[in-house]
Amino acid sequence: KPQILKAGAQVETGKLEYETGDYTKTFTFAEPYETVPICVATPEKENLNVYITAITLTSVTVELSASNPQPDSIFVHLHIHEASTDV
Repeated sequence: KPQILKAGAQVETGKLEYETGDYTKTFTFAEPYETVPICVATPEKENLNVYITAITLTSVTVELSASNPQPDSIFVHLHIHEASTDV
């Protein structure tokens, strides 16, 4: 079912940094949501998968398909917005 973002809806973005050996991170929202929000996680310049393993009114947990074996950090971008009940 399509989601329509209403004017004035709560929206935020974030960026998670995974250092060598990391595979899971939690991002805490700036303000709690009234309902569980919609969240999209996208890896930056990496050939790997990312998975949202938990999402609540206050945070989202994102895991990599494998721990970061590189000496450089891996970044995952987040786009979070409140869910709409209108279609």
